[in-house]
Amino acid sequence: MKLRNKEKTNTILYCEKVLSDAERQAEQESIALIDKFKSYRKHKFRELHAVKDPDHFDYNGFKKEVYKQIDKLEDDLMEVDLKL
Repeated sequence: MKLRNKEKTNTILYCEKVLSDAERQAEQESIALIDKFKSYRKHKFRELHAVKDPDHFDYNGFKKEVYKQIDKLEDDLMEVDLKL
C-alpha cells in the first residue's frame, strides 16, 4: 500500500513538473511573438510618420497590412495556447 502511494506521489510530481515546464515554455514563446509584433508595429508607425505626401499615401493598404499582422499574432498565440 505504501509503495503504491509513493508511485502515485512520484507520478503526480512528475506530471506537475512537466506541466509547469510546458507552461513556462509557452509563456516564453508568447512573449517572443508579442515582442516581434511590437517591433513590427514600431517600424510601421515610423513609416507612417515619415510620409512626405499624406494625400497620396495608401492608408487603407497600410491598415490592411497591420490588421493582417494582428490576426497572425492572434492565430500564433492561440496555437501556442492550444499546444499547451
